[in-house]
Amino acid sequence: MQKENEIGLTIVGPEVPLIAGVVDAFEEAGLKVFGPNAKAAVIEGSKEFAKDLMKNYDIPTAAYAAFTSFEEAKAYVERKGCGRLLLKQTGLPQEKASQWP
Repeated sequence: MQKENEIGLTIVGPEVPLIAGVVDAFEEAGLKVFGPNAKAAVIEGSKEFAKDLMKNYDIPTAAYAAFTSFEEAKAYVERKGCGRLLLKQTGLPQEKASQWP
């Protein structure tokens, strides 16, 4: 489409195509594109990666915990006894965050 319509530069903004590697595909096809490649876009697709990155480089961020199962997350919430929490799933589900309880 870029070649057919003589588009000089494509700017990719939505995170789903960025994480899927659309910038990589455009570059491999020799097309001009602006946006992070799939490897760099992981910071948008994985909140755990982003939080770990901030922690490793002493960038201030809110407290967080990561889990591999719902049961782990539930036990954490029950143990903490806090009010409302915001849960984010790694990846790009339709609804990106859920409040609990």
